[in-house]
Amino acid sequence: MAEASRLEAGASTDSFTHRFRLRRATANPRTEDTPVSETISPRTTTSTPPPTPTPTSTSTPTDEVTAAHSTPVDTRPRPTIRERGSRAGGFAFSALLRVVLSGVVGAALCAAWIAAHQAGLLHRALGEASASLPDFLLLLFVGLPLALVASALLAGPLLWLLGVRPAWPIVLLGPVVLAAAHYFDVPNLLAGTGDQWVVLAILAGLSYALAGLLTIPTMLMRSRKS
Repeated sequence: MAEASRLEAGASTDSFTHRFRLRRATANPRTEDTPVSETISPRTTTSTPPPTPTPTSTSTPTDEVTAAHSTPVDTRPRPTIRERGSRAGGFAFSALLRVVLSGVVGAALCAAWIAAHQAGLLHRALGEASASLPDFLLLLFVGLPLALVASALLAGPLLWLLGVRPAWPIVLLGPVVLAAAHYFDVPNLLAGTGDQWVVLAILAGLSYALAGLLTIPTMLMRSRKS
C-alpha cells in the first residue's frame, strides 16, 4: 500500500512538471531552427556601407569612334554668286594667259633655234666633222637633240619668269606634242603660211600652247594645295 501511494505521488509530480513545461513553452515559443545564442542574447552587428562608386565617363566606344571620324563644321561664310563669278573669271583669265604665254615661248625658242641654224653656229661648233654630214642628218642627229635640251632648259625659267605656274608640265609635254604633230604630217597642212622654217615656228608655238591647255588641271591642284 505504501509503495502504491508512492508511485501515485511520483506520477502526479511528473504530470505537474510536464504541464508546467508545456505552459512555459507556450508562453515563450522558440523554433528549433533558431540558434540558442540568437534567442537568448541577440547581438547587434554593424555593417559598413558599400563604397560609393566614382563617377566615370559615360562615353561608349561607338561615341568615341563617331567623334573621331566626325568632320568639323565649317563656320566660314559661303561665297556669294558675285564672288564665285569673280573667282571663275580670274581662273579663266589665268588659264587663257597660260595657253598664250606657252605658245609664245615655244615659238620664240623655235625661232631662236632656226636663227642659230641659219647663222651656221652648229657647223662652227662641230668644225670639220659637220662637213662630212648632210644637212638632214646633221639636223636629225645633232640639231634636234640640242634643240630639245635647250628648250627644256630655257622654257621652264622663261615660263616661270612670265608667271606661269606650274611650268614643268609644259616643258615636258611641249616637245612630245611637237613630235606627234610631225608624225601625223601636220606641217603639210600649214605649208601655205610660209616656208618650212615659218611653219616649224608656228607649229612649235601651237604645240606648246596645246601643252599649256592640257596641263590646266595642274593649276587646280596647285591652288587647292595652297
